[in-house]
Formats: sequence, C-alpha cells, structure tokens
Amino acid sequence: MTVPPAVPDKLQILEVIETVLGWPPAGPHVPPADIALSLLTQLTAHGQVLARDLEAQCASVFEDSPAVGGARHTLGEAGRRLPLPLPDGPDHAVVHRAQNVARLVQALLRAVGRVGEEQARGARPEPVSPAGRPVTLRGRRGE
Repeated sequence: MTVPPAVPDKLQILEVIETVLGWPPAGPHVPPADIALSLLTQLTAHGQVLARDLEAQCASVFEDSPAVGGARHTLGEAGRRLPLPLPDGPDHAVVHRAQNVARLVQALLRAVGRVGEEQARGARPEPVSPAGRPVTLRGRRGE
C-alpha cells in the first residue's frame, strides 16, 4: 500500500512555488530531475486539494458571478493538467512541467481568494417561496 504524499500547508507551498519558478528553464543550473519531481509531486497534491476546495466554494456563490466564471476556467485547466502522469524525461522537461504546475497552483490560489471575497459579500441565498418561506427542493422518487 502506498501512502499519498503529505500536502504542504499554504506557506510551504508558496516557498515551493518561489523555488520552482526561480529555476532556470534550461542550462547547466537546472536542478536534477529527482528534486524537480519531488517538488512537482508536492505542487500537484496541493493543486488537487485547492481544486476540490474551489469547486465547493463555487457552489456557495451565484453561478453568474465573475469570480466563479474565472474560477471555473481555472478548474478546467486544473482538471486537464493535474492528473497527467509525472514526466519521465530530461531534467529540463521535468523543470518545465514543475514550473507550469506552479503557475497553475498560483492561479488556483488567486481564484480561491476571489471566490472567498465573493462569499464574504454574501453567500447564495436559500430558495424561498413567494410567501417568504424556505423552499425544500426534492427529487422525484427513484432519483
């Protein structure tokens, strides 16, 4: 049984992002693939957690909110790029992928912040009847 990697906290991930984006994209000073893969794994795990949190946040504000629109776009990118298998190539290819994921995690963090601000302004109201009573939404039997 493999144990999933620990997800770093926000301060740790910000340090990882800064480190990864500070790497040269090519040349003699590119870090070895094992170091890049280790940080890529951390970024990916954190990105997946952020994406799940962002999806839940989006459900609590109006769908037509500009913050939700941007978040949905970022979630689409995350859904396409985070599940990709780890690269198995030269050091510079691994560094390039780690830098791309670092930028994606930055975008997820920004989206979480924007949707959080939208939440603070007022969460999605509960549906009410014309008489002002809360409405309970029920599915049909068998659904």
